[in-house]
Amino acid sequence: MDFVKKIEKYIIEENLIKKGDKVLVGVSGGADSVCLLLILHELKNIFNIDLNVIHINHKIRIDASDDAEYVRNLCENLEIPFFLEEVDIPKISQDLKLGEEEAARNLRYQKIAETAQKINADKIAIAHHMDDQAETLILNLARGSGLRGLAGIKSKRDKIIRPLLCVEKCEIEEFLADKNIKYQTDSTNLEDDHTRNRIRHHVLPYLSGNINAKSIEHIADAAALIQEASNYLEKVSKEKLDTMTSKNGDRIELDIKALSKEEDIIKKYILMELLNEVTFFRKDITKEHFEALLLLCKKTDGTSFLSLPYGIKAVREYDKLFFLNENTKNNLLKEPKKFTEKKDLEIENLTDLKVDYESKIIRTNGKNIEELLAKVPHSTYTKWVDYDKIQTALCFRTRRIGDKITIDDYRHKKSLKKLFIDEKIPKTDRDGKLLIADGNEIVWIPNVRLNSMYKISKDTKTILEISINL
Repeated sequence: MDFVKKIEKYIIEENLIKKGDKVLVGVSGGADSVCLLLILHELKNIFNIDLNVIHINHKIRIDASDDAEYVRNLCENLEIPFFLEEVDIPKISQDLKLGEEEAARNLRYQKIAETAQKINADKIAIAHHMDDQAETLILNLARGSGLRGLAGIKSKRDKIIRPLLCVEKCEIEEFLADKNIKYQTDSTNLEDDHTRNRIRHHVLPYLSGNINAKSIEHIADAAALIQEASNYLEKVSKEKLDTMTSKNGDRIELDIKALSKEEDIIKKYILMELLNEVTFFRKDITKEHFEALLLLCKKTDGTSFLSLPYGIKAVREYDKLFFLNENTKNNLLKEPKKFTEKKDLEIENLTDLKVDYESKIIRTNGKNIEELLAKVPHSTYTKWVDYDKIQTALCFRTRRIGDKITIDDYRHKKSLKKLFIDEKIPKTDRDGKLLIADGNEIVWIPNVRLNSMYKISKDTKTILEISINL
């Protein structure tokens, strides 16, 4: 099938674009994004779409401005509106104690979302392709992910669409070569510093060259099948959960006898859905935890408990299962313990350190969030956190065995021990390092790292500002 027709068919099948949509295309200047722009330009009249382009200059490479100029010229030739955003990633990553790749990804999506809102774009087109899908599945498989992780990259999520997921990298490069289209090459993509690059440069070529020439296509097909299966299991589990639960005061209770009649995989998904009902965070609840939950449900006498991450305690009383928050001793479904507006913040001090701090509440009201996002403080000892994601009363303390912190938007965790080693914090200073914790979750280590789960976003309704004076 013709390359353009193949993508047009995929867009229609996946319902990625509606006629009359305003589409903002993220274009780096590399082969993938240039191909995406050219394809959408060719399909512009078929879908009656209004195309716009955004380019993010991360200022990581000396020649990064060349990429911006290339994309600007390309847009002028195609008569497409061009938006340029510049972010000093090296400085921001240093200020926030984040890796450059992580900081660039976070800021890139933030700036694209801001521009999309500014121009009232209906869709945001991103140039992920079939090779990216295969890389993601292999990476998540190696990390021990469940079905959701193995489902890989979705063709659409909210406003974001990925029209190139149906084609391979080699097809993209062939298309550009046939049209004699030059593009920019990011030298960092040629390095093996990151795990994804090693999969891209070594694993996928080996599979295609030595196992099966269609390995990438087959892996991407598998991701699509897994996604279908995962979506179906979620749908069935939600329906069954509704029939198995009842209210007891403020508490939702699960009927274990009804649960016992289901297959084990459905049981796990039902428990996942129940946990989704009672906590914002589920990233660190692993296969082992679900196995332990199933064992807990198989017991029938008296009362048994199981401690889970984030201070969650699963409680089985005879044939009923429910969850408690160990930090507040209240049911998680109740309003989490928060701070009075008068005092803004009351942090219990569990250390011998004398901590001088100030705090205040900032209301966004859903209107001024874009303006506030531009004012996020990058100071070492002042941070903004999403107030509504705080589940318990915050406390000052020092580290404990097993402490971890979320380091990116994909909820990847790093132990404090490894973080302190990576940040070259002397061993003699680590036990006395000041932390702010939300139950078992580390919110902020001043002068080291802010937990990614608590960062503010365009959806933040209330901001808590904390300033530490050390």
